[in-house]
Amino acid sequence: MSKQVLLSIVLTVLVLAAAAVLWHRTEPASAQSGGAGPYQVAADDENFMLYDAGNGKCWVLLRSATGDKFAWAPVKQLDTESQATNWRLRNPDKN
Repeated sequence: MSKQVLLSIVLTVLVLAAAAVLWHRTEPASAQSGGAGPYQVAADDENFMLYDAGNGKCWVLLRSATGDKFAWAPVKQLDTESQATNWRLRNPDKN
């Protein structure tokens, strides 16, 4: 095999590999994960919750007393069973 043919093959492989890497980086997050994206919203009759699947953080949507202003407030995460038990003991009306 001549040097020119070998060089052409190597360059073609490198170009294809670079294109695959660039395509993967620019593909939307929802297409990469197979899901709907990193954020999920859940709601009930009174509350809206925003969950970031990328870092596990959660926020609740708060409304001002006048009802014309809104803000996302972070939700404290309970990571252990003892934290959950302590919270239940301090907040019996919420159980």
